[in-house]
Amino acid sequence: MKVADMLLPFLLNLATQGRTWRENGISIEMVLKRNAPIAAMSRELYEWMEKRAKDAVEGGWLLSERGGR
Repeated sequence: MKVADMLLPFLLNLATQGRTWRENGISIEMVLKRNAPIAAMSRELYEWMEKRAKDAVEGGWLLSERGGR
């Protein structure tokens, strides 16, 4: 799988204030695990994604853990 194929859904969620994350009860753990292969291809990009995911938790768009805020 290409980085762009994995990155686009992440970017879409950022652009929509986590719409599908919120609708489906997605946690930061789930997002980071799903995108972990990006770290092997671009550590810098993955670190950027981790930061944005943490921002999304703070913004209430992404759960901090499975099943909770």
